[in-house]
Amino acid sequence: MARTTTHFLPAPEVRKQFAGLSKDDENERLEAAKGLNLALRNVTENRDETVKYCLIRLIKGLTSANDSSRIGFSLALVELLYSLLDPKDPLLTDLPFRSVVQLIVEHTEPTQGLTKSEERGFSFGRLFGLKAIIETELLFTKESDISNWQSVLTQLVVLAQKKPWLRESCCLVIRNAVLAIESSQKELVKVTCDELEKSGLIKSSDGIGIWVALIEKHNKTLERLNIRLQKRSSPFEKAYLQTLAKILKESEGKDEDGEKLAQKGSWNARLSWVWDSIFEFYTSDTPQKDIASFPEFWQAVVNDGLFSNGSSDERKFWGFLVFNKAISAFENKDTISILFSPNLMKCFINQLSSPERYLHKAAQKSLRVIKSKAENSPSIASTVLTCLLSRNGSPNFESVTKTKVIESLFSCADEQGQLEIVRFFKSLILEPAAEDTKSIEKSRQWAADQLLSMIRSSKSTPKSSYVTEIINIFVEYGHFNIKSNSSADLAFSATTQATFRTRLSSCLSELLQNSDLKSTVWSAKAVLFIKQKREESADEFATTVDESIEEEIEKVFKIVSKLDKKTPTLGSRRYAFALMYSLLLLQLFNGEPDAMDMLQDLHLVFEKIGKERKEKEKKKDKHRHKRQKHEPEGQDHDHEEEDDEEEQDSLEILIELLLGFLAKPSVLAKKMSQTVFKSFADSLSASALDSLLRPLVVEETQEGQRELFDIEDEDEVMDDADSEEDDDGEDSDVEVIDVEEDSADEEDGEDDEDEDEDEESSDEEEDDDDDDDDEPLDEETRKLHAALAEALGTSKDSNASDASDSDESMDDDQMLLVDEQLSKIFKYRKTPNKRQQRASAKESVVNFKNRILELLEIYVKGDGNCDEKIKVIVPCLEAMRKTGNPSVRSNAHNVLKSLTQSNKKKSPKDKEDDTTTTIFTDPSSAFEILKQIHQESSQSHHQPQQSREHAASCSHCSLYVSRILVAGDKSWIERITELYFTKTMVNWMTDAKCGTQPALFTDFVTWAGTIRKSLTTATPALSGEKVEITGKSGKSDKKRKRKNK
Repeated sequence: MARTTTHFLPAPEVRKQFAGLSKDDENERLEAAKGLNLALRNVTENRDETVKYCLIRLIKGLTSANDSSRIGFSLALVELLYSLLDPKDPLLTDLPFRSVVQLIVEHTEPTQGLTKSEERGFSFGRLFGLKAIIETELLFTKESDISNWQSVLTQLVVLAQKKPWLRESCCLVIRNAVLAIESSQKELVKVTCDELEKSGLIKSSDGIGIWVALIEKHNKTLERLNIRLQKRSSPFEKAYLQTLAKILKESEGKDEDGEKLAQKGSWNARLSWVWDSIFEFYTSDTPQKDIASFPEFWQAVVNDGLFSNGSSDERKFWGFLVFNKAISAFENKDTISILFSPNLMKCFINQLSSPERYLHKAAQKSLRVIKSKAENSPSIASTVLTCLLSRNGSPNFESVTKTKVIESLFSCADEQGQLEIVRFFKSLILEPAAEDTKSIEKSRQWAADQLLSMIRSSKSTPKSSYVTEIINIFVEYGHFNIKSNSSADLAFSATTQATFRTRLSSCLSELLQNSDLKSTVWSAKAVLFIKQKREESADEFATTVDESIEEEIEKVFKIVSKLDKKTPTLGSRRYAFALMYSLLLLQLFNGEPDAMDMLQDLHLVFEKIGKERKEKEKKKDKHRHKRQKHEPEGQDHDHEEEDDEEEQDSLEILIELLLGFLAKPSVLAKKMSQTVFKSFADSLSASALDSLLRPLVVEETQEGQRELFDIEDEDEVMDDADSEEDDDGEDSDVEVIDVEEDSADEEDGEDDEDEDEDEESSDEEEDDDDDDDDEPLDEETRKLHAALAEALGTSKDSNASDASDSDESMDDDQMLLVDEQLSKIFKYRKTPNKRQQRASAKESVVNFKNRILELLEIYVKGDGNCDEKIKVIVPCLEAMRKTGNPSVRSNAHNVLKSLTQSNKKKSPKDKEDDTTTTIFTDPSSAFEILKQIHQESSQSHHQPQQSREHAASCSHCSLYVSRILVAGDKSWIERITELYFTKTMVNWMTDAKCGTQPALFTDFVTWAGTIRKSLTTATPALSGEKVEITGKSGKSDKKRKRKNK
């Protein structure tokens, strides 16, 4: 088509508006478009030529390579066309509509000699020009001519066929036009369908998008006119799914009639807009007849289409994009589960498993979309996790893909969803996917570990609903023989039951540390669930007990039920007893040898304290009654003193019980001891406190271990080795292993020893099963073989027949001689390694000291009497000086630091009210402790690190005691100063071996300077008068001066 040329120029006020249409600023482009439209309406001369000039200029601007120009000129063209075609207020001109279309086609036709980029610009210009006509929405009014739409539609279809890379954009413009057509304009709908059918565009993926728009907006019109595209009423008919899959996959193929399907020029990594239309169709509530359900569509088009075994990586890449779009579009749980189809999950797991996979990043993007969906829709998190780990997924999803999804998805789920996830893992435990026994045990251990990690998770706050469910699972599968209707191969082995019991201990230990849930005695809940299960008798209890122990168990059940009936308050004695009783009963079920004896001791404590409490309440009532009658009360005071003594005796037994728990290599025992100790810390007597302090000065050797744990002497044990049973030796080995594990766990930051012990034992069993005859032997085993060969008179290379002949030729004397030699050999084998024994003994003593020091830190932070608190100072200082372990030294230092800073944490009001923590009731005893502190300071080590910590602690503790003494009685200043300078300093100056550090004196002088003003300005006090001493250091005094200024 030849282009018309014109040399007409409009008025300057019109021409100057075109410059603003190319600006990058959107507001400037908008103002320029409005200005051009206003300028044209103000034109009175040569309006037709001016309008035509503007049209041509705007159309040519659409072909510009500048994106801003193309957008600006398109916007102005829409405004101009709307003014020309507006039936209410048209811009008067003789230019017909058909001429507008002809101008667009004429001035967007590329000429010869253009580059490919310039040709693309002309094609885009035509598309934008035709789109501008449609955006006026004046083609679909009642007054508009049908031929106008038909001419525009024809040009769009021709452009789509001529330029396959523009087909998607052209079809999107047609689709938007179809949605703009009113339902009453049947002729426009028929023209559109005829053009799509005639051109074959309906056989393309973009044509499917137009078809879906026709169904959504004009479905009734299509039914009335009996219009059927591709002989179908809908592209989602079941019989058309195979063809639809080929079309959306855009692979080479033919339709049902054998005609070739329309294809694009090249593959595009961006997903077509058609999928948005498809998902909108399936999420709408519009009823449709004879169409495939969404599961059928997904199976045919996505699973068997894009993710088929023969699909290329490019099509699978589309498949991941489709999956991302679908999971974001749907909210229904059933629909979400359909998306995780077999072929998709197979490809998903394979691509995630290695960074070298071609679609690894695409799979990672899908995983991020899954997590994001779970965060935004917590109700579907459980469904997503179930799909990843079962059905078409894999229980080993995390290990295969090297990802972490279980914890993140669990934290995203709502409370109901979390409960569903826990029950899903319960189903995996009951019916694991594995086949052989070892795989079943591993699968169940993995599931137990996942349940435990849900308790430990830092990403979510544990809820009591699913915590109760997890505890019940551990209890049920750890303490009962489950009767399953399935095959005998799925029965729970003893190893698996031990695993669940260990995980229960780890779970209870974690809950004791959780600030949100530790108000509930979860161990009591576990014990009561055991009681309930035993009464139901549906499953056999795994632990066999005799009648005497059964009576004890029933007694503890009653006590725990009574204590838990009214929810115990955290920190109360009721809470402490419920915790101890339930944990001791669990230890009894686990086969702990000393659990029964500890229960008997706990009965004694519980009965005395409970009885004393009742008697005290009665005596209070009686005392109140006597006061009303003015009767003498001296006799009652005597009884009260006796009751206090009995209570202190009970508390001393309780402390011994707690020390027994601390000796166990278990985090649960440690946490329980700390929790119980907090309930009784403020009531400790001197004897009970002494029980805690005594182990701190024990040597960290085998002798110290024997002293603490009543272990027999090694020589005595070896003398009786011949008469011991084999199982006794095994018990000894287990105890040594426990000590080693406890030490290792302490160094690693107090990880869960119970869990580690189970995992190590599990690994050892696997190693035993996998051992090979060809595996090289260690040095000790080779020595044993050599000794056996020498005793039997054989060599390593002797064959079986030679050995047999040798055995037959032995007489009785030779056999006795061989028996003696074998006894010596095996006695030597029973002798443990000395170095290992010493290391193990040291570790056990060190760990025991550390746990006691943690209790003491709780004690000094409490509200107890300061006369009793300062008794921990000297043993802690001695422990710091004597120990060779940094952790003991550090923990002892922390105890003393907490003691000396305990008053600083209180508010001024509390300090005024709390006289028991700031004044000594027995200052003479406190001064004796102060002298012991100075004596201890003279024995500081000469090693820099040990000396620095020990000396600093001595100085701080000395000042702490001195400050309280002076606060109670000013007359103590003289004796304290005499101790510092007349005795300690003289000793330091005259004795070369004295380890006292100069900081002891400088710290005292600094403190004395801070309190000097309050002592000198106050009214002279008589001996024995209390003086308030608040100074701490020179620095704080300066702060007060600055504040006063």
